[in-house]
Amino acid sequence: MTSRSPVQHSPVSGFISRLPARHAETIDGYRSFAAAGLTLAVLRDQVQAENAVRNGLPRDQLIYFDEYDDALSAVLDGRAGGYASVALAHREHLATDPSLADLAVVTVPDQEVPPATGAFACASPATRDALNIALNDLLGEATPDEPSPDSASWPSA
Repeated sequence: MTSRSPVQHSPVSGFISRLPARHAETIDGYRSFAAAGLTLAVLRDQVQAENAVRNGLPRDQLIYFDEYDDALSAVLDGRAGGYASVALAHREHLATDPSLADLAVVTVPDQEVPPATGAFACASPATRDALNIALNDLLGEATPDEPSPDSASWPSA
């Protein structure tokens, strides 16, 4: 019997989108997004770009941005069919901005991106900050690029 660590939560990947009616019922993850030929906005150095490519999205259908607002603008003005990041963050953003009511969040299924052990998503900045303080006390400070966002490069347990 294998025990699971209590410190396990997936910051489930997802994308925010204003899908055309012809795609609204069929887009349920990266694979269907890729099959529809849509362009995906991603933030530079986030794992979502590689997750999308692993699930069939050609690299030339990715548009890279440095800021959340710029990636969201690409969806709003039609340059991108969606913006991939953490589904919880997208839901929180939509909940706090009524002008975005026509957008939807598509959650990427676990079969495309398995849950990540030890990864967290926090809807509250206060919770995020408290968690960061506790983890820094336990693990020590790290630079933003440690570990690599590419989980394939992580040492096996």
